[in-house]
Amino acid sequence: MVPAPEMQSIIVEPVGRTVPLKKATSLLDLLRGEGIQIPSACGGRLKCGRCLVIVEDSTLPLPPPEIEETKILGELFQSRYRLACCLFFDGPAKIRIPQLKESHSDVIITASAGLRKTSSMPPVRACTVKIAGPCEAEDGGEATRLFHAIGTHCGITPRSCDITAFRSLSELLKKGEKEITSIVRHKREVITVCCGNRKSLLGAAFDIGTTTVVGYLIDLDKGKEISVSSSINPQIRYGYDVIGRISYAKTVDDGIEILKNLILDCMNSLVSKMSLEAGID
Repeated sequence: MVPAPEMQSIIVEPVGRTVPLKKATSLLDLLRGEGIQIPSACGGRLKCGRCLVIVEDSTLPLPPPEIEETKILGELFQSRYRLACCLFFDGPAKIRIPQLKESHSDVIITASAGLRKTSSMPPVRACTVKIAGPCEAEDGGEATRLFHAIGTHCGITPRSCDITAFRSLSELLKKGEKEITSIVRHKREVITVCCGNRKSLLGAAFDIGTTTVVGYLIDLDKGKEISVSSSINPQIRYGYDVIGRISYAKTVDDGIEILKNLILDCMNSLVSKMSLEAGID
């Protein structure tokens, strides 16, 4: 039986990470796939010259640089510098990203933001009501009974119910739940429901910058920030500025989807972090 070949990899400094080697894949794409930050304003199109790396060791000879890469590197090529966007490895290697330093920006941003109180005029409202049984209402429809209860106890009359909220309502009523908290948007639409009396209504706001993302967890009833957290914008690995990211989105088939998912994952991560810090389930 032939033994399985040993996994080949690239050591990345100064982060101390080991990245699996994939032949015919540029070093830039390998690093991006592993979530390792590296400058690249042009989206890997051999234009900006910012994805500099130093090849400290390589088990196999490196392919010679392209003419454009040579022009961009100049004398740096003599010091073992290469551009990650057009560097391909066929065997194990060790590289260093000279621009990469440990970032403390999220600590600084979080510390300077503080917790503030602002005027509160949220477009959503929490309404806790007890739902009448089918025989106690003029109309036995579940959504209609909910609307009637909200109108009676909260003074507003919703006209529609989100399909997901309607399904949740049906499940809760089948389980015998009577006390329901509804979140009503613009006094017209029920957008979500849950069982029991949920007194606090929370919201999240985000300041999305090209370098960092700051999240704020807010008590919407009191207009008070209860937690602040921040993170490096993960989209930075596909462009250090907006132009670079636009270029990436235009040149890669699923570029827009990749960038969108990165920022959504970042925002959800911040919400989880802020909720944990504020002691919220």
